[in-house]
Amino acid sequence: MQAILDAPDMTTFSGRRDQILLLLLYNTGARESEIAGLQIQDVSLGSRVSIHIRSKGRQNRAVPLWDKTVRLLRAWLKELDGKPDSPLLPNVRGNPLTRSGITQRLEHAVQQATASEPSLQSQRISLHLIRHTTAMHLPQSEVELTVVATWLGHESIQTTYQYADLESKKQALASLNPPAMKNLHSSARMPSCSSLTASDYAHCGVGKTRQQAATTRLHIIQNSA
Repeated sequence: MQAILDAPDMTTFSGRRDQILLLLLYNTGARESEIAGLQIQDVSLGSRVSIHIRSKGRQNRAVPLWDKTVRLLRAWLKELDGKPDSPLLPNVRGNPLTRSGITQRLEHAVQQATASEPSLQSQRISLHLIRHTTAMHLPQSEVELTVVATWLGHESIQTTYQYADLESKKQALASLNPPAMKNLHSSARMPSCSSLTASDYAHCGVGKTRQQAATTRLHIIQNSA
């Protein structure tokens, strides 16, 4: 992923735009249609740094931005100097990049990145794979699955369970003390967490201690594996 992010030629307009494009894809985990629709006004670099993702047929969401993304976006917005409703990622004619255009720019970046990372030759790098990469890295960075679901715009947290990998399960297990392990499957101790629905998970995860949240997380992961 780092090799792909470093691939664009920053001495050209298209290269600077492509680096913003690739970094936003990875930072936000957004779908290609969501990235294509971004406008200048969707970027908030004030007290609450984020980018507004508009999702057709799904709930809109604000996604936090990493420090590197913010630095590049500040410089990029100055270079664009456009109106609020102007495209954030324009082509050479000033129109928004299309979905096929975004795919083409990714393919170009992967070709360039292969020189420094030959292993990319044997992989099929797609826009969906970058979204999947974001979805895997967030739980590995100890981001709660409920937050990951919101981050990616999942309609149901059930979709997010697949990203709880083995390492996450080990971490959840390690956070439990013996009494919690002993009562892990006790319906008397966890009556509201046994159905494994999204609403139950949200109810059990909010306002609880880290110990209780870890118990809930492991309970759900084990039953959804």
